[in-house]
This record gives sequence, C-alpha cells and structure tokens, in this order.
Amino acid sequence: MTPDAADPDPAPPGTRGLSGGRRTRVVAMGTEDDVNLSAPLLVEVDVEDGAATITVEGEMDAHTCELLDGEIPEVLATGASELTLDVSGVSFVDSSGLRVLIRAHEQARAHGGQVSLRGPDATFRRLLEVTGLDGVFPVV
Repeated sequence: MTPDAADPDPAPPGTRGLSGGRRTRVVAMGTEDDVNLSAPLLVEVDVEDGAATITVEGEMDAHTCELLDGEIPEVLATGASELTLDVSGVSFVDSSGLRVLIRAHEQARAHGGQVSLRGPDATFRRLLEVTGLDGVFPVV
C-alpha cells in the first residue's frame, strides 16, 4: 500500500490540502512477510492562523518516520511556524524518530517558529531527558 492509496481525499498536486484545513495520511510500511514489520504511522495535520497541530500515532522508527519528515516542510510552506506535535498516540520512538524531531525543530526555527510536544508518555519524556532534548522541545 502506498501512502496515497489510503488517502480517500487526495489534494491537488502541490497543495496537499494544508491551506487551513485538515489533512490526514496513513502509512503502513512493510508486509506480513517482512522480518521488521512496523506498525502504521498516522499523521494528521491541522493548520490555522499561522500555527499547526500535527497529531502522530503509532511507531516513529526508521520504517515510518519519513512520512512525518515529509510533512514538516509542507506545513511550514503554509506560513505556519508554530508547530505542536501531539505525540500522545506514539507507542515507540527510535533514533530515526528523534532525527525527524530535531530536523523539524531546525526547520521551524529557520521560519521564526518552534516545535512543541503535546502528550509524550513517560518513556518518551525519559528519552528526551537522556538525549538532552527536553530542553529543546517545550511540552505543552
């Protein structure tokens, strides 16, 4: 399954539907035959008044996090520079997921904004503390 195959409401090319509305895409990487089967990653984007809430659910790993990585520039292109990542539904994060968060932070700062996290569980918070990223990402 490709990410767009699961998208019942495709946006016109180049717009991706982020001009102030909601855009939902689901990606499931791997098949049942894969040894490293990843859980699907759901990324839902709401953009309004220069701010965006990006809800992420599932596993942020090397097999899935490129979806989130690809959404950040699209969101910033709408003029939204304040990004809130709702990670309350994230069940796993590896170094690839952290890399995506760091890149999102750098991209938002380049647009005069920041990335905040909403709802990280205790394990996610501990990962941020151990890596020193708890001082980079405000938790709202």
